[in-house]
Amino acid sequence: PAMRSRRVSSYAFRLLLPFMSARRGVSAFAAPSGPQSAAPVLRLGRSDVPATASVLLLHGLGDSAEGIRGIVPLMAKAVPHARFVLPTAPIRPITMNGGFPMTGWDDIVGF
Repeated sequence: PAMRSRRVSSYAFRLLLPFMSARRGVSAFAAPSGPQSAAPVLRLGRSDVPATASVLLLHGLGDSAEGIRGIVPLMAKAVPHARFVLPTAPIRPITMNGGFPMTGWDDIVGF
């Protein structure tokens, strides 16, 4: 079957760029972020098994990569050949929360 091309937003591209050529193993390093820098991006996986897949896990509003890190061991049992990428969203004012700055992938104006 023919492959469809996929467009990636510039923000997503900047976020994923450090992982496109990164070596396998367990490490943590900073990635480009938005308005303000947040915590480093976590890149987790088994170094004894070659990675043949990547799983990108995004946290919810106000959370961080550390907040969802605990689910990786459970998922890794099911897919030991996968690398897990857990970025932390940049800190930005969230309109719906009165402009309070917190980690968020995008601004939320309302529901």
